[in-house]
Amino acid sequence: MDKRTLFALVLIFAIFWLSNELIWKKKTPVQQEPGITTTETVQQGDPFQDVEPSATGTVRRAATDQIPDQYREMFAGEEISINDNISLENDQMLLVFSNQGGLLKTVYLKEHYHYDKLNPVNLIPEEGSLFNLQVETQDDLLQLDDYVFNWEITTRGEQRSLSFYLGDQDRRLIEKSFVINDGYGLTGSIVVSGMGAIRDYTLGFGSGIAETEESVKQKEADFRFIGQIQNSLTNIPLRRIKESTRIAGNVDWVSIRSKYFIMILIPEQRLQTDNVNVYKSNDSPAFEITVNPGRAISEVNDRFEVYLGPLDYKLLQSYGLGLEETIDMGWKVIRPLGRLFLWLLTTMNKLFANYGVTIIFFALILKIVLSPLTHKSFESSHKMQKMSPHMQEIQRKYKSDPKQMQVELQKLYKEHGVNPLGGCFPLLLQMPVFFALYPVLRNSIELRQASFMFWLTDLSEPDPYLILPILMGIFMFVQQKMMMPKNINKEQMDEKQLAQMQSQRMMMYIMPVFLVFIFRTLPAGLVLYWTVFNIFSIIQQYYIVKKFNR
Repeated sequence: MDKRTLFALVLIFAIFWLSNELIWKKKTPVQQEPGITTTETVQQGDPFQDVEPSATGTVRRAATDQIPDQYREMFAGEEISINDNISLENDQMLLVFSNQGGLLKTVYLKEHYHYDKLNPVNLIPEEGSLFNLQVETQDDLLQLDDYVFNWEITTRGEQRSLSFYLGDQDRRLIEKSFVINDGYGLTGSIVVSGMGAIRDYTLGFGSGIAETEESVKQKEADFRFIGQIQNSLTNIPLRRIKESTRIAGNVDWVSIRSKYFIMILIPEQRLQTDNVNVYKSNDSPAFEITVNPGRAISEVNDRFEVYLGPLDYKLLQSYGLGLEETIDMGWKVIRPLGRLFLWLLTTMNKLFANYGVTIIFFALILKIVLSPLTHKSFESSHKMQKMSPHMQEIQRKYKSDPKQMQVELQKLYKEHGVNPLGGCFPLLLQMPVFFALYPVLRNSIELRQASFMFWLTDLSEPDPYLILPILMGIFMFVQQKMMMPKNINKEQMDEKQLAQMQSQRMMMYIMPVFLVFIFRTLPAGLVLYWTVFNIFSIIQQYYIVKKFNR
């Protein structure tokens, strides 16, 4: 590896590192109080049964002065207790609602845990809520977050439906209903009738999305609003959300995401959506979507789908709406390669059941695939070393005529069948692999909290003790040491050649240290791959050198 190659490699890693740096309480509901119809209580042995309840108290649906005069009689009725622990549950999620506002207050993901690996992930920040609703009629704007709703849960077969409504059983003026689906899906509906002319309504995801990881170094880039509006993808990282931004147009879907999790709203009446307002809440992106039929109507009856779960490529792709584009798979040109690597890693891990072992075998497979090119590279380097005396002679003879020197060197290369750039090619081929692997190992939910052995308990995070980066630097030094030319006659070199040789030796010592500094911030899984790949390269190089020196 010559001086220019080493410099190019250092420059590539420097650019990558700079872009990476600069761009880029255990709770579950208790048994609930009755509203109209009660749900089943949490069974004994449920992993979420120890969650503390929220405060409850008896209040009216809304303070009298909050209700417009024309609706006061409609909403009047008996007193209702606020219940903050109304739940819907399936095998993957436990959703906890409050009848104050008919809001979703908690989303527990049973198969995913916070960085402490003890408490289940809750996607909604403390004191936050989803499905905030406001209705604009001909005369008033009703903000419904503080209204206390009647509620009921009905069961049809295995499907459970939760409804919040204002009015009474016979005359439901405003109703929000939710049905929990399999996996991470939720179906909702909004019905408004008997309130005169309705202009529009606004549905909010105003809580933002909760932090789930210990390290939030790149939160400003990881937390994003992403939506498909007017058939165009809008992607706004948290760092760019300074003030509220209104995006007009029909909405296919809108979402807020963290590093590993996402909350997506898919309106059924996409052609009637008027705009999306994006803003910051709880140090996270948040949004509200306004549905406007284009004229005053007497009744609203709209449905929407919601996804509340991990950034899982297969699950999001199954919707057929391009939701998988919310997953960060790196630069557009390398995304197909990243998806291929993700598929290979997840498929191989079914066999090994340990992503550290999987990465090692993945590195071995890539080394085997690239071995013909690597062999040619080492062969070219070895021939270049043998040609070194002839090259020095030409450089000394034509040092005053650079143009003729290049002509003679090209003749020498052709005579010995050597490509001077042949040693760089396999290294350049590894760069797309490296850049495609980085987002896969850093952002894929499959790698989140994936342990290897001993101190490596999360391959998606940097090595906390820097052991892997240091080992990587050592093996890189060994590899470069093996590639340095042997038996150099310094007496036959001029000053320029001596300076070049000295700079190569300096790079041999400086570059591993420089890369240790860069790799210390990268996912441990990526450093593991690079380290193992270098080890395999050293083994291969040892046998190639042995073959040529026979």
